[in-house]
Amino acid sequence: MSVSGRLTKIRNQLLQEGRVSVSALSKAYEVSPETIRRDLAVLCREGPAERIYGGARLKNGEILKSGEKNNSFALRRNLHREEKQKIAFLAATLVSSGASISCDGSTTALELIRSLENREDITVLTNAASALPELVHGRFRTIQTGGMLKNGSGYLTGEDALENVQNYYCDFFFASCRCIDRDGCIYDDLESETSVKAGLRERSSVKVLLADHTKLMMTGERRWGRLEDFDVLVTDRDPGEVYVRMCEESKVRLLY
Repeated sequence: MSVSGRLTKIRNQLLQEGRVSVSALSKAYEVSPETIRRDLAVLCREGPAERIYGGARLKNGEILKSGEKNNSFALRRNLHREEKQKIAFLAATLVSSGASISCDGSTTALELIRSLENREDITVLTNAASALPELVHGRFRTIQTGGMLKNGSGYLTGEDALENVQNYYCDFFFASCRCIDRDGCIYDDLESETSVKAGLRERSSVKVLLADHTKLMMTGERRWGRLEDFDVLVTDRDPGEVYVRMCEESKVRLLY
């Protein structure tokens, strides 16, 4: 990977997560900690980042406008919008007539819900409180999981959401993630959110993972599955030899 490509990915991760660590980035990109420190120094000079012990973070007050919180739904919604829309278009072609689908609370799944808004023949189950405007205007049947709203995230989580998920079984499950590492491990942020996602995944027939190219070759802290747990991976461009081979070996259909 080129230096500029690595800087772009680290910048995107900073915008998504608010902070990054030297050790995790060094492992993810297979470069030395010294190389990552130089990258972070560049980002601190160019943008609203500042160094902290062991890594870097976005400066207070420069994360979002209008007092929005770090890692909020509003910020994530506008990141890589074109890539998410392409993924949503491809994913929508999988949804057969009369199908029931479940979606997580990710912004990529929100784009999918938007692309399906004129489908009268489907049912959508989701824990995405942030998708309410799309759900109201959609012509499909809507079911929300209920649960507790995590401030800034747009997700409904908690025991009520987990319990309600058990009442349904869907034809398709669509979800995104924080990242997928080179070994096929899938990572996300919140334990409460990953628990609901795992419940939705288990209560479905066809499992579809939505991940744009910036989420590949990255690692995280909270693992919630493996690529082989899914039937389809939808991304926005050729993911490269590592992921093509991984999908072939795991019998995961690859769409891009």
